[in-house]
Amino acid sequence: MNNDLVVIGNVSEDHVSYNGGSRRSFWGGSGLNISVSAAQFGMRPRLVSVVGEDALDLLSQLEDRIDVSLVKVLNGKTCRFEIQYSRDGTLQGVNCDFGVANFLNSYLQEIDLPPAYYHVSCRQPVRPKRILPRITDRRLPFSLDFILSSARQQIAEAERWIQDAKYIFMNSQELEIFQGFHRISDVQTLIVTSSNQPVRVFKFGHEVLRRACSTKEFCDVTGAGDVFIGTFLASQFEGEGLRKSVERAILGAQKSLDSLGALQFLRRMSPPKQPTRPAPAGWS
Repeated sequence: MNNDLVVIGNVSEDHVSYNGGSRRSFWGGSGLNISVSAAQFGMRPRLVSVVGEDALDLLSQLEDRIDVSLVKVLNGKTCRFEIQYSRDGTLQGVNCDFGVANFLNSYLQEIDLPPAYYHVSCRQPVRPKRILPRITDRRLPFSLDFILSSARQQIAEAERWIQDAKYIFMNSQELEIFQGFHRISDVQTLIVTSSNQPVRVFKFGHEVLRRACSTKEFCDVTGAGDVFIGTFLASQFEGEGLRKSVERAILGAQKSLDSLGALQFLRRMSPPKQPTRPAPAGWS
């Protein structure tokens, strides 16, 4: 196993309901979901987050597949989200209590940054300006993602470092916000998802790939975009081409729709396989 991928993002206790119906609860958060999906490819990604003591059992379940040595445990409650969807899986509203995750930004300024590839999930309470200068000063490769509920603030804050990112992931609504701040011609590789619409990939503003997504019944849609990101990055680490990585990411995201949360998705994975080779110096 290797620790070539470091994921910075939330771990959260998610409480989800559809069309005002009964509530489902499970562990989630972009940091956890991305790490879990990357782990299926024989990687052992390193997760950077802050959790409460209520997440100790979760960490023990993860540690054989994910390096949780940089997850800080504080006395208090882990980040909590109340998420409401319509019957068709369209996001209707989010309420959050960040709990000990409010200390994540100060933690990001304290920790050592091992040589690695970094993915920063730019979602509240993460502040991009707290970590991106440290990553770029060390000339470490990195990618970014955003979420609609905080995209305007986070994109504005990350604007200075956008052109340095190897990949940026967003959906079509976030893209509209992004274009109010930045030209997509400045982005090395921009990957845009849009529910069951085709995934589009742009390199410096030119569309270079478009792959269809089929409509699928779901158990839960929470975290499917995170699974797309983690699967894509892991595929690139295996040295696969852009088209293959997008196809595998789509398949991984669709498979995650059958599960209720990241842990259930992890348990459905096959045993971890040994990595075949390190990522080439220039990814596709």
